[in-house]
Amino acid sequence: MADIVSKLWTLIDLQIPLVATDMETYLLKEGIFTQDDLNKFKEISKSIKRAYYALQRDPEDAIKTLKK
Repeated sequence: MADIVSKLWTLIDLQIPLVATDMETYLLKEGIFTQDDLNKFKEISKSIKRAYYALQRDPEDAIKTLKK
């Protein structure tokens, strides 16, 4: 379980902000991604954050959230 927490925190703390910045400042403006792609990415980011915080309460629910 500690490994999952560590990996989710790495996503939340390091990778998601970098990808979001790249998408908003370069990839969206260049036409590589659409606004719909950016919205999907934001929803996925929210799901990852919900799963991270749910791990303490209900690990099963967190796993289901990540699978979805």
